[in-house]
Amino acid sequence: MISYLEVYPLLAAACPSYEGSEREALADERDGEFLRVGQLARHLIGLLAENKPEEFAAVFGVVEWVLAEGDSEARSLLTDGLIDDLTNPDFYTDAATTPHDLLSWLGPRASQHPAVRRLL
Repeated sequence: MISYLEVYPLLAAACPSYEGSEREALADERDGEFLRVGQLARHLIGLLAENKPEEFAAVFGVVEWVLAEGDSEARSLLTDGLIDDLTNPDFYTDAATTPHDLLSWLGPRASQHPAVRRLL
C-alpha cells in the first residue's frame, strides 16, 4: 500500500522537469505535502501552457496507481490536493490553458473526481 509520505516523491520522480524548477524550489518540505503537491500542480499547468506534455503520461500513471493502491491519506492528497488544484481555474490565470485541457490526460479513477466530472 502506498502511504501519504510516498506520494509527492513518486509524483516528482515521474516528472523529471520538475527537479530543479522554480516550482520545486518553492516546495519546502516544512510546508507539508499538500502545498508541495500544489507546487507540482502549478508546474504541470505551466508545462501544459508551454505545450510540453511529455511527462503527463508518467505523472498521471502515478496518480492512477496511488488512487488504486494508496492508503486513504495518500488518495486524499491526490483528490483533495493535486486534482483539486489541477481543476481550479484560479491556478490558470497566468497560463494560456484551462482545466479542460488536462482532461484527456486523466485516467479512469481520476476522472471520477467530482471536480473533474463538473468539467465534462
